[in-house]
Amino acid sequence: DPASLDFAVLSPQKPEGREFADDDVARGVVKLVDAYVASHRIDASRVYLTGVSAGGVGCWGLGAHAKYRARWAAIAPICGGLRSRGMRHGARALAATPVWCFHGANDDVLPVSMSDTTVDACARAVRSAPLRYSRLERAAHRDYGWPCAGVHDRTGHAAWVHAYYPPDRPAGDVPLYAWLLDQSRSQDAAEDDEPEPWIVGASKPVHPITGLGPSPGNQVRR
Repeated sequence: DPASLDFAVLSPQKPEGREFADDDVARGVVKLVDAYVASHRIDASRVYLTGVSAGGVGCWGLGAHAKYRARWAAIAPICGGLRSRGMRHGARALAATPVWCFHGANDDVLPVSMSDTTVDACARAVRSAPLRYSRLERAAHRDYGWPCAGVHDRTGHAAWVHAYYPPDRPAGDVPLYAWLLDQSRSQDAAEDDEPEPWIVGASKPVHPITGLGPSPGNQVRR
């Protein structure tokens, strides 16, 4: 039941052939975030970034962007990874950002090695924030909405099914969402009558986005 989830969700798209981490694209996403935070009752200290497939790559890249990395209370990239060029720099840039990423080991669209190498690079950095990795041996082949939209199965590529709406959990009881709500850029927010947290989802147009369980310290979990 979407009404039971305490998030507001925004799903920006990127121009064809561009990257979310490109300076002008990133600037446009952040301007959109600022506009929504300013015009709605949003907790600016709890803005989370997630994305799938090309959006998963974008989530890593925008999360590590030198100018905007401090904007995000946490990131949850799914079946993506940092670009190999500049990976060590990106991993260091994410040292203070809580991360929980997901990827299917059986993904035949974007190989799981993308997340493997990115998480390993992040784990080697001196981290002050949690790092968690759900490496799924048998990720789903389809999103629930794909058959209606005429989208063909993609072996192991729908890892976000296990992150956003895992089939073994009741609606409203999703570990990723609970974990996100535990993350904040500021611990000084009032506990009563707080504004809504919200999620920025970066995705391809064919991928539905809905937004993200506690993980202590500098620990990589597979």
